[in-house]
Amino acid sequence: MPNINEELSERELEILRLVATGASNKEIASQLYISANTVKVHLRNIFAKIDASSRTEAAMYAVNQGLVPGAAEVAEKPEDNSRIEEAPTENLALKGRRGVGGFTWSIFFLIVLLVLSMAAIAAFALSRQSAALQTQTLPDPTQVASPWQPLEPMPVARFGLAGAVYQEQIYAIGGETTAGVTAAIDRYDPITNSWHAQSPKLTPVADVSAAILEGKIYVPGGRSGSGQVTDVLEIYDPRQDHWSQGAALPAPRSAYALVSFEGRLYLFGGWDGRAFVNNVFVYNPRDDSWQELQPMRTPRGFAGAAISGRQIVLAGGYDGKKALTNVDIFQPDLVGSSEPAWKKAADLPGGRYAMGMTSVADFVYLVGGNGKIETNTSALVFSPQINLWQSLQPPPRTIGAHIAVVNLGSYLFSLGGVVRRVPLDTNYSYKAIYTVVLPIIP
Repeated sequence: MPNINEELSERELEILRLVATGASNKEIASQLYISANTVKVHLRNIFAKIDASSRTEAAMYAVNQGLVPGAAEVAEKPEDNSRIEEAPTENLALKGRRGVGGFTWSIFFLIVLLVLSMAAIAAFALSRQSAALQTQTLPDPTQVASPWQPLEPMPVARFGLAGAVYQEQIYAIGGETTAGVTAAIDRYDPITNSWHAQSPKLTPVADVSAAILEGKIYVPGGRSGSGQVTDVLEIYDPRQDHWSQGAALPAPRSAYALVSFEGRLYLFGGWDGRAFVNNVFVYNPRDDSWQELQPMRTPRGFAGAAISGRQIVLAGGYDGKKALTNVDIFQPDLVGSSEPAWKKAADLPGGRYAMGMTSVADFVYLVGGNGKIETNTSALVFSPQINLWQSLQPPPRTIGAHIAVVNLGSYLFSLGGVVRRVPLDTNYSYKAIYTVVLPIIP
């Protein structure tokens, strides 16, 4: 048995301890402020390192290693958003003790074989579907009626705003209105379909993005009402409804792309007040510091960025002359190694910038933006696994550019935007994933 302290990282040890308590992927993600997809990746690595094939084996391993002394036996938890009926093994065992004996265990093993057979069939079907994707397309969501739904509009029409999600609530931050650049922050509750004003940002800015780190919303830089680009980093605590400041950016930036990954912020490109740039900055909240990493191959602003697995997909943007089709993938795990951290991916179907971009279940969704005339009414989805872009059913009306797009569960939410210099107050949801439940027949 391997030495767990040598084999597992600190984050993997944290996740293994939580698995041993019976926490689901979603619960682990919530406690550690990471995505459920990141939890899945860590679990795969943990299982490989400790030679476990299930959560139960991993939990038993954690108990044996003394990570969770006295922990109770942990039942297998299905993946989030799925439902599985458990076979009635307890009743079968009782019957066996009453004298049915071998016959009862035969039935039990028959059920196990049936379940395994169904799993094999499902795996075969998925592999066939994956093979088909390489020559065909992703499953066509246009066959689903009305995936786009209009929701309660924002209190104020605006564009160039930042969006973030924390504890099932959506936050719209800053942006530009008909009255100018704003510091307003509004919270949207999807359950009640209502908006609620929060404490305004310390500095009014537009052309910004936001990301979550350790339960707080980080908003770096931005463009002020006078057109100046700032280097300020402001941090919002949604639990306290309070703003504070962090370490300033290494240089002023607006119109950048931003994501959070493994407890750090990654900021790509943007506008420095004079030109579009290719710099990449990473922020560590532990010591409140910024560091510059290997630059992008192309200077760009108003690009989109989203996490897929353990990589960051960076798409499109504007270089000062044209809308870009470039799509590059940044791999943070390779920073500092002998392997290149950047690699090229399939280009966008057409040049695009100032769009909204996020990911759901490792698929990257891109909505609206500027480029060709039809760009601001279209939506795309990208699968890094097969390096393929596909069109989605368009929104019911023009979605515009300079929007904020966030994901909550299996839904995308598109906020605000601008069309022909007119700010929008729109709030749309898009159903990105549909769960299909395969019943187990006893």
